Amino acid sequence: FKQHITEQNMADSNNFQYQDLTVLKTVTSTIRKMDEVLDGIKPLFENKIGKFSKDSSRSTRLSEERYVNWYSVIKDNIQLYSIEVGFYWWDNEISLALRVYIPKKEKNKDAAKIKKFFDTKLPDWETEDWDDAYNFWHYDYVAKFIIDNEEQIPSMISFLKEGINKLEHFKD
Repeated sequence: FKQHITEQNMADSNNFQYQDLTVLKTVTSTIRKMDEVLDGIKPLFENKIGKFSKDSSRSTRLSEERYVNWYSVIKDNIQLYSIEVGFYWWDNEISLALRVYIPKKEKNKDAAKIKKFFDTKLPDWETEDWDDAYNFWHYDYVAKFIIDNEEQIPSMISFLKEGINKLEHFKD
């Protein structure tokens, strides 16, 4: 199995590969485009949902294979839920998404009640029930925007604005 992984160039390596050099040449351009999308929805997000996390926080999530901003609802020092917006590459596809994240930590005794609330308010959003959290997703694949739209960034911004408008009545 290990040999197959290595032959298919699927193993993480501590050494640079030519593929890494190609990525380094384009990473700043890619981040600039992702920033343009997130900056494009920031005023609406902050007006309808709440204050964005710092712009610099986006890059802190790169190791988790996401580039996002978020707004967290905290009560008595307990995170009840957060709303994230950005890019995710957790699976084989890269997604653009709004995500409602509800941690199931022992301290968050209201997690099931909060999930039920979002179940009724966001019936067309995809839901996931992880061991440690509930998730609600308004997403589409970035590749779809590339295929379907000449003006990809404005289309991505419009897509996210649709989701933000569905969330607006949750603002504190």
